[in-house]
Amino acid sequence: MSIEAMVGVLNHSKAQGAAHIVLLNIANHQGEQGAWPSIPTLARLAKVSDRRVQQILNELVEMGELKIESRAAGYGSVKTNRYWVTLVCPANCDGTFAHRETKPVSLGGEVGFTDGVKSVSLGGEVGFTQTNIEPIKEPIKESVKQKHLLDENWKPGEKLLAMFATKWPLLDVAEQTEAFKLYHRGKGSRFVEWDLAYQSWMNKAQKWAAEKQALQPIRKIDGDF
Repeated sequence: MSIEAMVGVLNHSKAQGAAHIVLLNIANHQGEQGAWPSIPTLARLAKVSDRRVQQILNELVEMGELKIESRAAGYGSVKTNRYWVTLVCPANCDGTFAHRETKPVSLGGEVGFTDGVKSVSLGGEVGFTQTNIEPIKEPIKESVKQKHLLDENWKPGEKLLAMFATKWPLLDVAEQTEAFKLYHRGKGSRFVEWDLAYQSWMNKAQKWAAEKQALQPIRKIDGDF
């Protein structure tokens, strides 16, 4: 059985009615050495007479969709005609198993541009080379950034260090950075942007330090009563 030949007949054959059924059944029988179903077999499958099958075979040959080798194959002394489906894909077919219709697309705006799609044989002829046009694959865009563990070599950048003078004046750089790293490594935290996680940590630490400072008792100055 040649699935490729059958799909080609279904997509591209111009035969109608019983002729289409006969050609489809030949494609179904076709292998690497062609197909050799008998006239009675084709007549039975197409539900027509033997005489009508013979007429159809001649019509398919004239249409250029079938090739017949007389008494060329069979078993033992019984020889039958060998058939080849000779359909080729039209110029607007992409040449793949799906037989999708394509449109010429020029990337350079050339005058008289043609798409260059080559005919594809469905008959399995020896020496035939099938050329499929592969679709252009667009690069896969990363839609969601991945969270990751804190890198051992991570440290606050210059932008973060500059914030200590304005946003986090009550905090010690080395102390808070070490606490931040130990906490998240021990917890196995994962973040997309570790600098943002650090900034969030420092904002909270600054708030807690300010609240703690406000609760400390006011020292009396000598001479106050």
